[in-house]
Amino acid sequence: MNIENINATCPICMCNIEKPCSIGCRHLFCKTCILKWLGLDMLNSHKCPVCRKNHIGLFEIEEKLFKSKYRTRSSTMSWRGVRLYMEAFDKIHRIENLHLESRIIMINELFSLLYDNKEVLLNNKFGGESIISETFIDIIKKKLDEFTLNENFKEAKIWKFKFRNILK
Repeated sequence: MNIENINATCPICMCNIEKPCSIGCRHLFCKTCILKWLGLDMLNSHKCPVCRKNHIGLFEIEEKLFKSKYRTRSSTMSWRGVRLYMEAFDKIHRIENLHLESRIIMINELFSLLYDNKEVLLNNKFGGESIISETFIDIIKKKLDEFTLNENFKEAKIWKFKFRNILK
């Protein structure tokens, strides 16, 4: 899901995207188009109209990603935040269905992903509001606390120490 692969045309209305949004997959839509789709999509339980991936949230993407030929670190911050949120969200949900050994590996991958992207986690803003919501931070805290109590997950205390300032 690289910036170079972002679609500039809305797959619903087939026009240039206005107020670009994602619903948790790699496809972008006009905000009004995807809101209409989600309102009408009772049978598909809120899935992407292109790839049928489940809707995990509505993420507004800054238009300067499309309109500027230069992509600076600050202009890509929101996109990196959306990608981080989607990857972490996917890992959190996959953890629940794994057996213990695979679960421990996936948990380490999740915390490694979050820690490697801590600047995005802490600084990612959409119009003054953080993309990483309090509920998402609470889920991460809860998972970390849950795994700290599991004696099989020996790395939990290390991760808890590393995240002490991030998950305040």
